[in-house]
Amino acid sequence: MAVVIPNWNGAAMLPDCLESVLGQKGAVAEPIVVDNGSEDESVDLLRRDYPGVALIALGENTGFAHAVNVGVAAADTDLVAVMNNDATADPLWLSRMADVMNSHPKAGACASVVLQRRESEGRPLIDSAGHDYSTWGLGEPRMRGCKFEASSGAPQKVFGVSGAACLFRKDAFLAVGGFDRTYFAYYEDIDLSFRLWHFGYEIWLAPDAFVWHEIAATSGGSSSPWARRLIVRNSLRAFLENFPTRFLIRYSPLVFIAQSLWLSQAVATGLVRPQIAALIDVVSMRDRIRKKRRDVLGRSLLSEDEFRRLLRSGVPRAIGRRIRAAQSMQRARALFSSGGTSRIMRDGSTE
Repeated sequence: MAVVIPNWNGAAMLPDCLESVLGQKGAVAEPIVVDNGSEDESVDLLRRDYPGVALIALGENTGFAHAVNVGVAAADTDLVAVMNNDATADPLWLSRMADVMNSHPKAGACASVVLQRRESEGRPLIDSAGHDYSTWGLGEPRMRGCKFEASSGAPQKVFGVSGAACLFRKDAFLAVGGFDRTYFAYYEDIDLSFRLWHFGYEIWLAPDAFVWHEIAATSGGSSSPWARRLIVRNSLRAFLENFPTRFLIRYSPLVFIAQSLWLSQAVATGLVRPQIAALIDVVSMRDRIRKKRRDVLGRSLLSEDEFRRLLRSGVPRAIGRRIRAAQSMQRARALFSSGGTSRIMRDGSTE
């Protein structure tokens, strides 16, 4: 199986990542590193220490989504895995995902468990076990923060994959158009998961296939202005491009609340400019969004009931955190107005 590894300035992480891929058991792994114009020693390292690894050097940073598309197109296998350069895989990661795919012919993709590189009481914590998608217009990593059990049940259907570590049928990936390169990074996996379901494929989780992931080691995480702009823009795009009109109207109020809470958090953390820039981006992309929406929904095989079952009800954890942060800011303003001396923390809480 081919394993596509997008890389941007990841020379320090690539050796561990590649060694874990080359050490897979029960499956022959064929890594393909797609370098996004790295300015460090990534390309030299690959050519010197891993001459047998396929390298596609793009010359500039075209984004995670496009790099994966290039790698999948170059793969010569029916099943193609995608893995972040800051992840290392368990030796049975590939074979366990392949087993699930082979057992479910309608599966277009298989999610695996992504573990955080820290532990709780000696057991690793889950970063994601696939993705959920909330009626609030937000993708949410399944089981984030839960303790990982090596034998955690049977394979199950999930809404979506995490682009950090997953497996695709190449023909399904290409049939739905691959990742939308205009997303660049963030939410491209959510968008692709929607299209897989719309076009008649299923997504499954292999609960005993796992990788260790250094979260946001390449991008810097959602606290960076660049990442915040992409996350906000792309979360709105995924909602607008993939929701049938009835559900778009029904859930728009919740999405408005979620985005308003996100904006209040941005005020508290100094990220207002990228937040506003993201909203302007969405407006400027309205023609592109309308066209993609027509293309996706015009080909959708999902009934309204099937689409609704993809969505997770209830208040997402991220919204709960934003509500608590907004409440803390209100308490802080009340204290200041009454002569109090509480100090406002970066996350909006007080002490």
